[in-house]
Amino acid sequence: MINIAYGNGELHINKKELIEFVTDKLEINSSYTKEFKNIAQTLLALINKQKWAETLPYNEAQEIIKDINKDREFLVNNTKDLILVG
Repeated sequence: MINIAYGNGELHINKKELIEFVTDKLEINSSYTKEFKNIAQTLLALINKQKWAETLPYNEAQEIIKDINKDREFLVNNTKDLILVG
């Protein structure tokens, strides 16, 4: 739900309020919601960084994109761990 809420690159106040409402109704610890928001923001930053890197010369871009992919994999693994803990 949080990833969808960030679909256009930012979290609109209405979507934020809906997430908070659902979180409260399902009695989800708000620290999890905060962490998932942080993950979504980090992923958006990585997407923007990749778009920027793609404007660079090929060899330079490939090194940066390689690092971005490592960061994405790290995020995915941490997200899985957070889901398992929750």
